[in-house]
Amino acid sequence: MAVFVLVHGGSHGSWCWDACAKELQSEGHQTVSFDLPGHGQDRTPRDRVTLKAYAEAIRDLYSWLRS
Repeated sequence: MAVFVLVHGGSHGSWCWDACAKELQSEGHQTVSFDLPGHGQDRTPRDRVTLKAYAEAIRDLYSWLRS
């Protein structure tokens, strides 16, 4: 089965994927969701929340998944 990386949009956190992740998992898939910098449980200071920080967080997650 597939591994789905679920990335939330603005004004959200990984919590927004809970129902979707549950459905995918019930079909045998794996899911990974996380909070982008400054969202949800992530405590990145507001002045460090940038599009670059978002991209780096996603890149780091993919690097971790591939290792």
